[in-house]
Amino acid sequence: MMRFYVSNHLRTKTMARNASTRYNSYMPFFIKSIISRLLHPVPTLIVVFAIGLFLRIFRKTRPAGRILLWLDLALFLAFGFGVFNGSLEKLERTYPPFPGDDAAFCEDMRGATIAVLGHGLSTVDLPHRFRDNDCFRQRFSEGAYVLHRIPESRLMVSISGGARPDDKRTALHELSVMYGIPTNRVDFYGNARDTVEEARETIRLAGTNRVVLVTSASHMPRAALIFKKAGCDVVPAPCDYLFFGPSTQWRWYDWHFGVRNFDRSERLMHESIGLLYEKVRH
Repeated sequence: MMRFYVSNHLRTKTMARNASTRYNSYMPFFIKSIISRLLHPVPTLIVVFAIGLFLRIFRKTRPAGRILLWLDLALFLAFGFGVFNGSLEKLERTYPPFPGDDAAFCEDMRGATIAVLGHGLSTVDLPHRFRDNDCFRQRFSEGAYVLHRIPESRLMVSISGGARPDDKRTALHELSVMYGIPTNRVDFYGNARDTVEEARETIRLAGTNRVVLVTSASHMPRAALIFKKAGCDVVPAPCDYLFFGPSTQWRWYDWHFGVRNFDRSERLMHESIGLLYEKVRH
C-alpha cells in the first residue's frame, strides 16, 4: 500500500513538474507574441488614437490629447506613403545574396546543411500546394537554388503551423519533386515556434554547426544573430525582398499612398523590435 502511495505521489509530482515546464516555456513566447503584435503599425495607430480621444474628454489633458491625435495622423500618413521604406531597404541589404556563381566557394561549403526557415502550413481543406504562402515559396526556392550548387548538401526545412505531420511531409515531397530535389537530401521539423527554437532544432538534427541560413532578407539580421548565439557558423542566403528602391525612371505610383507600404512598415517594426530584443537578451 505504501509502495503504491509513493509511486502515485512521484508520478503526480513528475506530471506537475512537466506541466510547469511547459507553462514556463510557453508564457514568455506568448507575452513576446502579444507585445510584438501590438507594436505593429495599425495597432499602434489605434492605441494612440484611443488615448488621444480619451485625453480630449478632460479639460486639463485636452492639449495632450490634441497632440496625440495630430501625431496619430502624421504616423498614418508616414506609414501609408512609405516614409520608412528606405530603412527597410537598408535592413534587407545587411547581407548580400548567396554567391551561387562562385564555384570555389560552393565547393568549400560541400556537405553543409541548408536551413530554410519556413512560414507554416495551413490547415484549410485545400490541396497541399495551396496551403503555404508566397514567403515560404520564396524561401524554399532559394533553398533549392543553394542545394543544387553545394555538393552533398542537405536541406533542413522548418514547417510550423497546425497541419498534421503527414500533411507537412506530403507538402514537402511535392515541393521537392517540383524543384528536382532528391528525397534523401531534404527533411523537415515542425515543432519550432520561433527562430530561437528553429536554431536549436537545426543544430540538433543537422549534427553540424556549419549552416547556410535561408530566410527573408528583412528577417536575416535577427535570424543570423540568433543562429550565431546558438553556436552556428552561419552563411546567410537572404531572399523574399519587399523593397527594391524607387525606379530609375520617375513614376508617380512609386510614392503613392497604399496598403503595401503598411505591410512594409509592419515588417520593419517587427524585425527592428525583434533585433533589438535579441541584442539585449542574454
